[in-house]
Amino acid sequence: MLAVLHDLNLASLFADRIVALDRGRIAADGRPEQVVTDALLARVFGVTAAVGRVPNRPFVLPHGAQPCAPLRAAGFSSSAGSRCGTSR
Repeated sequence: MLAVLHDLNLASLFADRIVALDRGRIAADGRPEQVVTDALLARVFGVTAAVGRVPNRPFVLPHGAQPCAPLRAAGFSSSAGSRCGTSR
């Protein structure tokens, strides 16, 4: 079965395998405990988070966001992008 979820905690609870995408490309592929990591969250979503375990599955508790980081990583820069000061 295939499901598309944006809730990483829900995906971690029910999925045996998670494929994380970053701008349409595979950023990580594997078991939830291999994929849902603080490093992946920072790199792909620009979020700092505490990733714990509930019972044997990852649980994400975000505590900081860098909403412009993914845009900058995608090559956006300068004036027309509102709050982030980004445009392409």
